[in-house]
Amino acid sequence: MTGYARLSVAVGVLAVLLVVGSGAASAATADAGEPEVLYAHDSNEEIEADDHLDSGGVYWQGQTLGLTDPDERLNTTSLSIREYDPDDGELGSLVREIEYDAEGMELETGDLEGTYVLTLPTQRNTAVEFADGVVDLTVAAGNASAFEIQRQTLEVGWEGGRAGTVQSDRELVMESNRVRYNVNITSPSLSYGQLEQVFMGSRQLRAANEPFGDRKPFEKRYRMYDTYEDEGTIVLRGFGNGGLETDFSRIDRFPEAITVEVTDTGVIRSIEPPSNADESGPFSITQLEVTDSVSPGDDVRLSATIRNEWSTTETDEITFELGEASSTVGTTLDGGAETTVSATVAAPEEPGEVGYVARTDGDRVEGTVTVIDPNPEPEDESSDESGDGLVETLLGLLYPQALIGLVMTLLSLGTVLIWRRR
Repeated sequence: MTGYARLSVAVGVLAVLLVVGSGAASAATADAGEPEVLYAHDSNEEIEADDHLDSGGVYWQGQTLGLTDPDERLNTTSLSIREYDPDDGELGSLVREIEYDAEGMELETGDLEGTYVLTLPTQRNTAVEFADGVVDLTVAAGNASAFEIQRQTLEVGWEGGRAGTVQSDRELVMESNRVRYNVNITSPSLSYGQLEQVFMGSRQLRAANEPFGDRKPFEKRYRMYDTYEDEGTIVLRGFGNGGLETDFSRIDRFPEAITVEVTDTGVIRSIEPPSNADESGPFSITQLEVTDSVSPGDDVRLSATIRNEWSTTETDEITFELGEASSTVGTTLDGGAETTVSATVAAPEEPGEVGYVARTDGDRVEGTVTVIDPNPEPEDESSDESGDGLVETLLGLLYPQALIGLVMTLLSLGTVLIWRRR
């Protein structure tokens, strides 16, 4: 039994050694046989490209395209970018010369729009073709497969409002001639955490907005939806004729503006809040006290009771205006707290009605104050005198006739009484 046990152990050890040796040999063979792939989207190489150059491919103006020559098939230090007519197979004008590095290089497309081929500078009619960013072959220019560079269009707007639509229901709508791309979203008034709540605060939002994994920036693809380039930028997916789902009810502050930048082409669009949206701010004016009437040039005191409608401590300004005069007061309030702020402004020198306004970023109250004329014009008494004179004249004319009538009436009554007694 002991002999069999020792033999089994020896066979087991030998098997393990054979497996390990075989694995190591296989790994060594694989490492030796697989060329180094530059510009892979999941690599952390110093040189990174938005895409790999493919002859016959379509790309977008502003992208950085990667190419390499691992087998050093091209004996050159530069390449020529030339315009190309694929219908006629004819070379066009020279766009520019680029330095060529067999170990890897980048082709910037910011100034390109059209169809192009890369040619050898010493052999003008010889085009170089690439497959997935690697030199594939050289062909006569008339048989070349050109690559195309298009300019990406991008329009950003708010989804059309309906009756009862509020700010928190708004969604960003993007229209583009490109279907698959990522965008950087920033806002001057929102932090990264607030952007994350608006665009990624629920499973539904994440499913709709999380960036494409094969689009730049790809170096943090394992972070899933919270991929970002810097502290205040969140990366989301973009669509052609599509939109970004949002939930602004998750934050207290509606953004002052939203900036959308395509990650790899650099196309940028900014948009302000919807034109029919209510003003957005933390403070509301719950009460306003102001004198109804004043003399010209007098100081007018306006007092407003301000409430912070948001749950966080906020600082805002309250502006008081009376005609052309104005005064601004700043205050800080805890969430839900109230305070009274006042300002004194001078009334106009001209009498009449003058408008006043008390306003914050989130509310405003308007009204009018009467500036009393200190020297009113005297009333015209001529009309009253003429009226009195007319009355007196009528009385003068009618009074004797009325008296005679009264006397005649009395005499008639007396005659009747005497006649009855008889």
